[in-house]
Amino acid sequence: HGKRAADILGLAIAQYAAAFNESGQANFWTGENLLALMHRAAILDIPVDIGLTQSDLCKSICDEIEKTAAADRGYWHWASLAVTHVARRDWAQAADALKPALESDGVDAFSLAGTIRQLRDWWDIDDSGPEAAGLVAALQAKLLQLPGAHLEMNSDQIRAASAVPDESFEKIFGSNGPTPRGWLLDFLNTGASVGQITSARQGGVGTCFIVDGGLFHDTLAGEKLILTNEHVVSPAPENYRANPPLRVNSAKAKFEVFSEENGTCEIDAKEIVWSSGNQDHDACLIRLAEPVPDELPALPVVDYVPVADPDSGEGVYIIGHPGGRVLSYSMQNNELLDHDCSGSAAEDVTPRRIHYFTPTEPGSSGSPALNSELKVIGLHHAGGKYMSMLHGKEGTYAANEAIWIESICRAARKDISAGKSRFERPQEMTPNAAQT
Repeated sequence: HGKRAADILGLAIAQYAAAFNESGQANFWTGENLLALMHRAAILDIPVDIGLTQSDLCKSICDEIEKTAAADRGYWHWASLAVTHVARRDWAQAADALKPALESDGVDAFSLAGTIRQLRDWWDIDDSGPEAAGLVAALQAKLLQLPGAHLEMNSDQIRAASAVPDESFEKIFGSNGPTPRGWLLDFLNTGASVGQITSARQGGVGTCFIVDGGLFHDTLAGEKLILTNEHVVSPAPENYRANPPLRVNSAKAKFEVFSEENGTCEIDAKEIVWSSGNQDHDACLIRLAEPVPDELPALPVVDYVPVADPDSGEGVYIIGHPGGRVLSYSMQNNELLDHDCSGSAAEDVTPRRIHYFTPTEPGSSGSPALNSELKVIGLHHAGGKYMSMLHGKEGTYAANEAIWIESICRAARKDISAGKSRFERPQEMTPNAAQT
């Protein structure tokens, strides 16, 4: 990007080199960053003269880390060692370093995300072959099982992770290798049934997911429909003052089918089967103009929500298209905070709510909210810094909100049985105050 960019890169290299040398090389992370900068300078054909080569620097970093006994090393010792072996393109040694890194006491989502970002942004690991893909997939598998995780992947990256064999996981996870691989693949493949609501004029405006129509009425059994928010697609957009939703005849559902042969699948929306306004269930059940391909299954649904216990580690997992981007797998600060779903009678059609910390942003509206078994518990629709607490408690908190999927199914069954296609709130029912 020109002389100024080259000068800035050269200055950064000089500063990191000074920091690495002046610390007696004890701050090995400065050497790791210096190595990445030198690698980038080589790719850009920018000359570097700091008195050592990349090979020399790799040896210095390894020597410094090895001064700490293996039993006393933390995550960053092992992760930096792994990155140094990646710089050498020594995939076997990198895997040997990742194994204790992922087993260390200091491993957390922040640290893992930093290592993945380093490998992708600086070492182009996504383009480095199947052995490199195995390293990234192992990091992702560990990341996606920890609180505080957030991962965005395009279809090529998802395909690469899906192709990693069990043997690569076993090298890092030992005999438990297939277990994290299976969980990772299940989570990634769940995203195949999570689509983006788009329009020719506005591009991506929300998220949707595939459901079995039988959940909503017996007459729809076996038919694949999509579910999104009514504030994303609505039969009455004129009821919305700001950011009016799409009409169904201008909406499309776009799915990233994760195979080289099929590519992206985009289907026009045909008609609204049932809907409920954004102050009620904020749900819109849509029939598409063409059959949903067999590669895209309906997501499994459960009719219960786990107990909100801060010590249980139970979380809520969101897959969506935030900001109109590629599929995003979100678990960052994903603790289940509270819900009002327990004990509601089978005939109760009140929009029951689930609160959680999992971060979302515009474009996530209509995402499935999943439990730890990757089954749908709710339809994400709202969030904010001052969400009203549930159960009549006074006060607010920062939270996101989903409408319990079972309360949506109950309302749809009742209305469709009565020949109605839109929910009408009974007078005694309090409107849902949450807005997206």
